[in-house]
Amino acid sequence: GLRCSSSRRTPASWSPLFTIDVKTGVLQAEGKKLGLVGWVQNTESGTVQGQLQGPKNKVRQMQDWLKSTGSPKSQIIKAEFKNEKNVESLDYSAFSIIRS
Repeated sequence: GLRCSSSRRTPASWSPLFTIDVKTGVLQAEGKKLGLVGWVQNTESGTVQGQLQGPKNKVRQMQDWLKSTGSPKSQIIKAEFKNEKNVESLDYSAFSIIRS
């Protein structure tokens, strides 16, 4: 008989780097809630930088959250995203906070 095999490729994930003034713990929780992976880290200048990876629509949701909501008591002055690109596979298995 005929055999039909469907090779299901995982859709490419989206991977932007970001810098923002927001608390790392709240950012990590929001990223996990959306099913994203990556990392966040406080910088010496008082901002937070990191990298998100996951389905493009979920990354876009997180970017919108970073630009408009952020953590309680945080005032979003600027959210900057760069090096946005498609990735074939995720570089991270979780969403972690890197301690300086």
